[in-house]
Parts: sequence; C-alpha cells; structure tokens
Amino acid sequence: MDPRVLLLTMAALAFGSGAYVFGGLLDPMARDIGVSVAAVGQLQTAFVISAAVGGPLLAMWGGRTDRKRLLVFALAAVTGVTAWCAFASSFELLVLLRVLAGATGGIVMPAAAAAAAALVPVSQRGSAIAMVLGGMTLAFLLGIPVGSLVGDLFGWRATFLFAASLSGIACVASAIWLPGIPYAVATENTRIEWGRVVPLVMMTLLSFAATMAVVSYIGPVLAVETGIQGGTVGIFQAIIGIGALLGLVLGGRAANSKAARGVIAGAFACILIAQLIHFAQLEGGAPGGLPTMMLVGWAVFSSALALFAIMPIVQARLVSIFPGAAAMVLAVNGSMNYLGQGLGAGLGGLAIRLFGLSSLALLGAALALAGLLLAASYRRGRLVASTPPMIT
Repeated sequence: MDPRVLLLTMAALAFGSGAYVFGGLLDPMARDIGVSVAAVGQLQTAFVISAAVGGPLLAMWGGRTDRKRLLVFALAAVTGVTAWCAFASSFELLVLLRVLAGATGGIVMPAAAAAAAALVPVSQRGSAIAMVLGGMTLAFLLGIPVGSLVGDLFGWRATFLFAASLSGIACVASAIWLPGIPYAVATENTRIEWGRVVPLVMMTLLSFAATMAVVSYIGPVLAVETGIQGGTVGIFQAIIGIGALLGLVLGGRAANSKAARGVIAGAFACILIAQLIHFAQLEGGAPGGLPTMMLVGWAVFSSALALFAIMPIVQARLVSIFPGAAAMVLAVNGSMNYLGQGLGAGLGGLAIRLFGLSSLALLGAALALAGLLLAASYRRGRLVASTPPMIT
C-alpha cells in the first residue's frame, strides 16, 4: 500500500473531527452564547446539510481539477473557517461559519477517496478507500475525544482551534507530499436506474438519522443518563469510534455474502434496541451507577457498530449495480449520509423543544424501525454484491 494514502486518512480524520468535535460541549456552549442546547445542536445540522449540498456541487465544479489541488483547497478553506469559529462574536455568525465549513469541507472525503484510488493499483483500490473511510472512525477514537478534553480544559472556543490545527496539518502535508493526481475521464456506460438506487441510499439516510438523533446531543444525554459531563464525554465518543471500526470490518466481510440482507436488518434492529435503552435511561430520572454506565456504553457501542456495518454493504451493492457510474452513485450515497445526520440533528432539536430530551431516543427508534422495515422488504439476494466491496 502506498504510504501516501495515510495522508488522505489524516485528511478524513481532520474532517471528521471538525464536523463533530463540539458534540460533548453543547451545554457550556449554550450557556456562553446565550441560546438553548437545542439551538446549539443545530450547528451540526447546518454543517451536514451544507456538506450534503455543497460537496456534490464542488465536485461538479471541480470535476476536471487535479485531485490534489481540490483536496488542498478544501482543507485550507476548512482550516480558515473552523479557526474563525473560535472567535465568532454571535450565534448567527457561528451558524454561518458552520455552513461555510460544511459547504467547502463536503468535498474532502470524495476527493480523498478518489486520490487514494489513483495512488494504488486496481487490486488495492478497495483497501485504499477503506483506509480513507477509516479516518472518520479515527476521528471518533482520537480527534473528537481529545477535542472534548481540550474544550473542557480551555473552553469550547479552543476546541475549534484544535480542529483547525488538524485540518491545517493535513492541508500542509497533502500540499507537500501528495503528487499531482489528474482527473480521469470515465469511458464506461454511466446510465443510472434511480429506482434501484433509492432504496439503498434510503437505508443510508435512515441509519444515520436514527443514530444521529441521539449522538448529536450526546453531551446532554450522557449528563442525564450517567451524570458525566465535559471531557469525560470523550470516553463515550471513543467507544463510538471503536464500534464504528468493528462495524466496518463486519460489513465489509458481509458485503459479498448471502448474509448481507440479514446483517442490514439486524443492524437496524440493534439501533432500535439501543435507542430504546436510551429512552428508558432518560426517563429514569437520577443518573445511575456503574451498571447504568455499562448499559449506556453498550447502547452507544452497538449503535455505532450497526451504523458502520450498513455502510460497506450499501456501497458495495451500488458499485456492483453501476460500475460505470460508481463515482456518481457513491456521491449520492454520501449526500444521504450528510442529510441523514442533518435530519437526525434537526428533528432532534425540534423534539427537545416540543417534548423534552427523552423524546430524542423515541425519534431515533422510530427512524430505526422505518429502516428495519425497508431492509426486511428488500428482496432477498439483492444486497449481495457481485464485485469486490468498497470496504474489506
């Protein structure tokens, strides 16, 4: 494997850390800015929705641009905007900056994946792309927990400076060590049957929406369930990263097997159970002791594992059906990823305002149930990929 793929993994780690780094600090941010926790949670919504829209638009605009230049441009923009977030003087400005960060940063993952595929032989492309996607799991294992600790020690504004430093390092490293990676013109048939795409990308949307309904507000949720706050939330964010990493392995192995459909249905069922556990704990009143922390930890771990087990199966099937239009269908799937996150965070904020914090878990459970029904209705065998999966 070309060692320069590690630079692209670093870019993914930086992007993922910047996207979610303040999730454990919603309470102090809300107090300092003078808005509600639900309002601060909408910063996540602003980021992911703008990434869902801006990423594909930038990909079209820069479609014939050298992959290295596109990646360096995106990382430089994210670095500047994220650093500016640390000095935002109002909530409105912070929202605008998060929109800009999402719109420019939404191209980081597609550009990094395309660059990784170009750096290695065809036989190693799946593994190279897997390494890039693994950078997102490293964000939950390392970047986000460290960011939470930085915010706990030095204030939430320092968290954004930490995230900006990660993307800045990735930007400089990519500019120095990555070679020029020209745009490759596709020659294969790119006709897409959208009727076959929609059920698959809807699984992506529902899985992310169901999980992010709670994860977007993980700080306040854990404070009620377990009593922990501040930097300690980083422990549970690291648990998310471990679950995500194992989920990628599980999903990658299942993608080419007849168990693919069952794995997706089981993953949605796992998310559903985890959300019901959160609901029971949020409704339970006073935070419990060690048994409660272990139960909540299992819910956090299992939902992350389930979410990331779904991803490679869906991606493998999309590439299998449309090998000549893989970039386009994966871009659409990526947009559903961001839209699912935004939907979960946005509906979660509305649920908090209308019904209270515990309603987040019921919302997540309802979305997971919808995904379970969709997966169960998907015809047996149609989720078995006929080509090597994107993640192995």
